[in-house]
Amino acid sequence: MSAPAAAPAAPSEREQVLEQYRAKIREHREMEARLKRMREDVKGLVARYQKTEDDLSALQSVGQIIGDVLKRLDDDRFIVKASSG
Repeated sequence: MSAPAAAPAAPSEREQVLEQYRAKIREHREMEARLKRMREDVKGLVARYQKTEDDLSALQSVGQIIGDVLKRLDDDRFIVKASSG
């Protein structure tokens, strides 16, 4: 009797499921890392926003009025809407 040749068998169903599981684990870790970076970015943006709000508040408390330029009439005159109304 001769021994059958050891041909590379197709991966079993168990191996396929394990490989799919590993792929999902890798994908999950990548998503976690991406989420962590996004949360750090949000923290930075919130800090920048708060600093801007504080700077504007400091300008207004000194007596300067903050507003938006609605229209430029000429070199020296503008129509402005003040932030206070």
